[in-house]
Amino acid sequence: MSNLDSVLKALNKKYGEGTVVRASEAKALNVERIPTGSLTLDIVTGGGIPENRVSLIAGQFSSGKTAIALKVVANAQIKFKERYDRLKERGVKATLKKAVWIDAEGSFDEEWAVALGVDVSSLIIVRPEYGEQALDIADVLLKSGECGIIVIDSIACLVPKGEADESMEKLFMGDLAKMMNKFFRKITAGMNNQDITNPDEKAPTILLINQFREKIGVMYGNPQTLPGGKGQEYAASVILEVKRGDWIEVKQERNGVVHDEIVGQWIKVFCIKNKTAPPKKSGQVRFFFNDIEGYPKKLKGQYDVLDEVVRYATFYGFIRRSGSYYYLDGMEKGFQGQDSLIQYLRDYPDIVEDLRRKVLDLVFRPEAKRQAQKEETK
Repeated sequence: MSNLDSVLKALNKKYGEGTVVRASEAKALNVERIPTGSLTLDIVTGGGIPENRVSLIAGQFSSGKTAIALKVVANAQIKFKERYDRLKERGVKATLKKAVWIDAEGSFDEEWAVALGVDVSSLIIVRPEYGEQALDIADVLLKSGECGIIVIDSIACLVPKGEADESMEKLFMGDLAKMMNKFFRKITAGMNNQDITNPDEKAPTILLINQFREKIGVMYGNPQTLPGGKGQEYAASVILEVKRGDWIEVKQERNGVVHDEIVGQWIKVFCIKNKTAPPKKSGQVRFFFNDIEGYPKKLKGQYDVLDEVVRYATFYGFIRRSGSYYYLDGMEKGFQGQDSLIQYLRDYPDIVEDLRRKVLDLVFRPEAKRQAQKEETK
């Protein structure tokens, strides 16, 4: 045993096993991701929201921030259950991680959460009276080891206690930023309190939601700012800017009367910062907040997965396009127009999943990309 090995052993004995290790042994630091439920968002974020990190979703009102966060929670619950079952099969003592929603806005809607796929029976809801209480609860839950993801909705609505107790005429400049910066310093210690040689012992994922505000008197540059200070921008590994795109309108018929009805919207996303994958990626996805009458499948609370899979698969060459016709591999028959192809794929989810997997492989796995380039040159 070398002198350095003896030093490392002594440090781990003093400060806890797995505190100081070689990078190759730090299995818990490998970045795993929670799928977003959208191919577009997975590509923009680098494969999904990184686990055991702080991520931030920011945007204007009604842009889709909460919908994205609820979708992430729904997929996190599925992933935690699969991981728990896998560990139990191996005979490893495991804890089924829970999801926590800190509802500072007081706007959590159970029916809407269920429509987005959230298992509300295992979701923990926190309704804090003021900001410090919300962040103390988040810190305690983080250190408990029982929680896998903690969502704070939203930073802009976390009211410092001093501000909540005083009259409206008294101003409290910078109190929210001071409170949030202290919180980020505290959770860093909580998230580092783990044996990094154990891949099953991971800190929870922190997902923050925030709202853009306008700076006063700004004539040049970006007038947008985020309440809560600069600490959130440094603490977050991923920052997503969300904007509302065009509305999705369809013609609905009721009692013989035809009228236009808005059933969804385009959600535009831009990855401002990403410490786990290449940043500055953007995309847009259709999201439905209502069902379409006569449509065979449920749409409320769903991304238009078929639309985005066809768009990306066509872009990367897995679906061949010639004029207005689209061709799938192994099929001589073409489909005239994208809508015709989507109509066909609705009955073949296996083909859709295969196309989705091929796109993700091509984007994130260099060896798959090189193989595809070789096949193109043959």
